[in-house]
Amino acid sequence: MIIIFIITFNTSHSQVNYFKYFDHSSHWSEFHRSWNTMNGEWSEYNVQYYFSGDTLINGNWFYKLYFDEIELSNPSFHINYCKGAVREDSLKKIYYIYNNSTTEIELYNFNLSLQDTIPGTSCILISIDTIYFGTNLRKVYHFNDTNNLNTTVYEGMGKATGFLESLGSSLCGWLTETDNHLVCYAQQDTTLQFTTSYPCQLFLEGLNNIANETGINIFPNPATNNLTIETPEKATLEIINIEGQLIKTFNTAEKQTTIDVADLSNGIYFIKAKTDRGVAVKKFIKE
Repeated sequence: MIIIFIITFNTSHSQVNYFKYFDHSSHWSEFHRSWNTMNGEWSEYNVQYYFSGDTLINGNWFYKLYFDEIELSNPSFHINYCKGAVREDSLKKIYYIYNNSTTEIELYNFNLSLQDTIPGTSCILISIDTIYFGTNLRKVYHFNDTNNLNTTVYEGMGKATGFLESLGSSLCGWLTETDNHLVCYAQQDTTLQFTTSYPCQLFLEGLNNIANETGINIFPNPATNNLTIETPEKATLEIINIEGQLIKTFNTAEKQTTIDVADLSNGIYFIKAKTDRGVAVKKFIKE
């Protein structure tokens, strides 16, 4: 039975002590494809998971996990919400709690040995490789089950088919009528890309709520010829397209900067502003 209650979030980080796989810069980019039964076609999405703030549940501190999704063929379809909460312990286990729940689920166990079986599944650890994440060596776990389904899990980063893909299905299985891939994982200044078949997109509108905290503003939106960006201090500005490609870079010395966007193709873009206070991202439309 799942007990539903209202979680009170605490955004103070000074009391939080974690076993450090993750920190508040942890960021996942995924490609999701699912069958749309309404129109009989595949729909493709850029999905991102990231942390923003902390919450105390059952006496344990959790990172608040946010979900951000954009449909690639229809960028106006954009959803963003708090998906749940994640914590890790000193035994190298990762736990997940759905939003508005107190029931803790073991999401990953990174302290496994060869031939260990995932509880509740027929999924067996058959081999272990290693991979570098920056200067840190991480394990790569390869699993197989009685149905000869295989999967790969990266230590401290997640399953090859997505960070939360072990929920609701056998760890070794693929979810029905989906085709999901963990594209890349980033933390601090390090990014690891797992596949080059899809773009590594690591940008979010209002990333970690910094946009609101720093008072970054853009206008007019939509823009035709010029776009004005207001920041509380000097900043480095980047224009990024919907595919995650860097289009232009500017360095500002003033709090208000106007840039020429007339040569951009019509569509959706993102302005990434980097200041001493952090990073913020705003979406704008070029018409």
